[in-house]
Amino acid sequence: MPNWKTPAEVFRQKILEPDGYEPTLGPTKDRGASSARKGGLHPRLYLHAGLHKTGTTALQAFAANHRETFRERSLLYPDLTPLTQEPVVAYHAFAHGLSDTQKNRLPLAYAKAMPHLWLGEALKEDLEVFVSSEALCRQLTAEQGPWHPRREGYLARLAVTLSNFEVIPILVFRRPDDFVRSFYQ
Repeated sequence: MPNWKTPAEVFRQKILEPDGYEPTLGPTKDRGASSARKGGLHPRLYLHAGLHKTGTTALQAFAANHRETFRERSLLYPDLTPLTQEPVVAYHAFAHGLSDTQKNRLPLAYAKAMPHLWLGEALKEDLEVFVSSEALCRQLTAEQGPWHPRREGYLARLAVTLSNFEVIPILVFRRPDDFVRSFYQ
């Protein structure tokens, strides 16, 4: 029986507990490396989408503060330059930009361009990519109308925007009573 691991377990082992890491996501040992590195078409992108109040800020700060260590371990936590002037901790501008609402600081075209920059860097240096924004779990498109079609539109736009990657979603949930309590503490 193969030693199967969830994408979250692979991420935890590769990044948070790197010593002795041996990639074994599937039945073959080479599956843990990016599919692009093994001759596939798309590099792997770990898409951490929250939810809110589940330690996302701590994870994002850790990733931002350890970009070079991540890179040494074949994982890119991208910087958003040349699109922004400041170092980025989380990818909220990307998440909000894809919604194309008027209050955005980042235009939709820039948000759509970001993954192309990540892709170029990942392919050039043979890296997997990690992106985190809890805003991904709640965004809608700017059109007027009911919530559900606007949410589906946003997710479709996100899927198209990230279509050059093998996307591994990472969602973290919190017990509902703890979630509500966290807003008042």
